[in-house]
Amino acid sequence: MRGFNPPVKRTLLTFALANLVHSAYAQSELQGDLTFSILRAIVALAVVLALFFLMVYLIRRYYPRMLEKLPNAPQRGDKIELRATRALGPKRFLYIVRIGKMNYLIGGSDQSLNKIDQWTDDSNTHRTLSTSGPPSDLES
Repeated sequence: MRGFNPPVKRTLLTFALANLVHSAYAQSELQGDLTFSILRAIVALAVVLALFFLMVYLIRRYYPRMLEKLPNAPQRGDKIELRATRALGPKRFLYIVRIGKMNYLIGGSDQSLNKIDQWTDDSNTHRTLSTSGPPSDLES
């Protein structure tokens, strides 16, 4: 800066100082933006987690009540009980399942389950499923 006159030196020093201050301010602003971005991400994560746990709470509280209003839905406290099982062959079975007051005869294989019949405990028809020996219609 030897060849410059004093006003030019002052102007150049002012610009250099302003540039230094501006770059320091820009760097601190960049760090502020980074801090703000991290804070914003943390708040967004907290909101998403709060909404997730709110949905879990609402589903656990109200979904069973909505299911009870459906027709033929088991009522709260109804147990599912396996009453009898009968093997018909390899990987083929008959099951009698009781849910509440309803009994179901279910045929099962390794690939599917099918409802064959249903009845209530109140019905007058008496049905039995022998669990020992071969079925009477298969005896020779």
